[in-house]
Amino acid sequence: MGIFKALRTGIKRVNKNKKMWFFLLVVNILVALVLTFPLYSALKTSIGDSLMGERLTKGFDYRWYDEFKYKFRDTGFITLWSPTIVGSGTFFSNVESLATGRFFQFGPTILVLMAVYVLLNILFAGGILGIFHSPEEKFTIKGFFSFGGTYFNRFFRLFIMSGILYGILYFLAVPYFSGLINRIGGTAASERVAMVLGLIFGVVMFFLLFLVNMIFDYAKIRTVVGNGKSMLKETGKAIGFVFKNFGKTMGLYYFIGVLGIVFMVIYGVVEPQISQVTPLLVLLAFVWQQVYMLARIWVRLTFFSSQLNLFMGLQKEKKVSETAA
Repeated sequence: MGIFKALRTGIKRVNKNKKMWFFLLVVNILVALVLTFPLYSALKTSIGDSLMGERLTKGFDYRWYDEFKYKFRDTGFITLWSPTIVGSGTFFSNVESLATGRFFQFGPTILVLMAVYVLLNILFAGGILGIFHSPEEKFTIKGFFSFGGTYFNRFFRLFIMSGILYGILYFLAVPYFSGLINRIGGTAASERVAMVLGLIFGVVMFFLLFLVNMIFDYAKIRTVVGNGKSMLKETGKAIGFVFKNFGKTMGLYYFIGVLGIVFMVIYGVVEPQISQVTPLLVLLAFVWQQVYMLARIWVRLTFFSSQLNLFMGLQKEKKVSETAA
């Protein structure tokens, strides 16, 4: 099976389950609301009925921002609020945190929220793959959570295993190569050498992170398709499958990834054009943000669906070939 056939079939399956898109969007909004209320309360206390609210609609005020952070310095995750959570800045901020492991430096409140988010994603991954692999391929909330519960324990073990590999990258590779780049940059005749080395390291780091993520995607897929019980065994077979079909697995993964970047760029271009100075424009900006969230959900579902197609298609071809031989 080729990557484009796997992608086409995957997109058809995703588009057939639009209810799942909107269910995941609603969950995302509810989780966001839990985080929004403390921030809203802090902003209301800081701005109140002052003229600062009107000034902020015309542009960001860094003097007010410094005062805001100082005033709420002891209030957990509110102190981590910054202009980068708005618009496309979120993407670049998350990219930096992902490449450098900066999220390990967050406080306990943020880490607890991240843990809840991870557990939800583990549950939802089982529901998504279970729906896509079921004979009906039809989304129902009961079926979704039934599949999620069925695979939760096994997917959690896969998460622990992937966490060990991510930990090796962040706690060993990042400090070692960062120190190496600093030493080379300190003795080089030009700062350009350190910049080029840093860029190369960033590219290699992202390649390894995406490779680990892809391997454990296929480990999840193998678990669902074959109802595997040993996650160590499924991970080993997933590694073998990825490297045996390296061109196809990587090609499909990066092609879908590029689609996600295209959606991000479109959002980043349009979002700043919406001046949120009236309630109608604020509503329009909110709607546009949810459209973008739907696009991100679509991309994630397409990853699972297309990779599932590729795996099953190549396994079927392998069996036909073995039978013919």
